[in-house]
Amino acid sequence: IAFMVIPPDTQNAFELSIFNTNVKTCSLDAEIVTEAINSGAAHRMVEKRIALAKQVNAIYDEIFPEIKKAGHPNPYYRWHPLGEGIDSSDVEKRLLARGVSVLPSSIYRVDPKAKDDHIRISLSTAGSVEEVRKGLEIIKNELSY
Repeated sequence: IAFMVIPPDTQNAFELSIFNTNVKTCSLDAEIVTEAINSGAAHRMVEKRIALAKQVNAIYDEIFPEIKKAGHPNPYYRWHPLGEGIDSSDVEKRLLARGVSVLPSSIYRVDPKAKDDHIRISLSTAGSVEEVRKGLEIIKNELSY
């Protein structure tokens, strides 16, 4: 769900373009989100997610101190370099066998000649901070050649 402010001179054209899409937000969902925003609950949820992001990023930085953070100071995922000649799809399969799901950089490649030397680690999909730590430790152990 998203709310937008549209300039009056383009509002009609925008509404017509949205009307012709196959996406329709359920009225109940829109009402729930509106109430969450108006009551302040949405703000509390966002604050909680920000605090959690800081916590799991601190764990990542603790386990992988040699990896420098790029971009946002507390991202929900981290691009983890693998090193020269290490195939990210192979690493994905090995980690999955150990119960850790990551995404290989190969699925994000546009240029077929681009290097395939990173994995994308989500820091926001585990059930708990302890699971994030456990998963990161498994990754660390698996990548210690």
